[in-house]
Amino acid sequence: MHKAGDAYATVAHAGWGVRLNAAGVGVGMIHPIVKDKRGMASRGFSGIVANTKHKEAAEMYLNVLISEEMQTLLHVKNGVVPTNTKVQKEYSDPSKLKKDISGEPFLLMKPSEIANLYFMDWSNFKQKDWTKKWNRTVAK
Repeated sequence: MHKAGDAYATVAHAGWGVRLNAAGVGVGMIHPIVKDKRGMASRGFSGIVANTKHKEAAEMYLNVLISEEMQTLLHVKNGVVPTNTKVQKEYSDPSKLKKDISGEPFLLMKPSEIANLYFMDWSNFKQKDWTKKWNRTVAK
């Protein structure tokens, strides 16, 4: 949609900016400021299901997922901030940061920037209340 000119602005994670840029679409990136934090972290979890019959395969998958090679691929190709600290350090070098159309980095990669990301507090989140509010807002 961006390439065709049908979309001008989008709310998305920085990885989509990296991918659009790689596809030849000149896009900019803004990291939101929330309170005293800059940028917002999204969390994903991988784990092994208790009593799985395939524990060894699951462990192998997780080990590959956190390996330097896979973390590098996920970072370079998909714009994921790596959890592997060796890969973080390597790609926090300003010369290796992928830049948006205005010359700003797509990803916040310095350890101090990663430490200062906003993390959503889900402890008081009530899905039912949020869904009702969303439906009321969209229905207007």
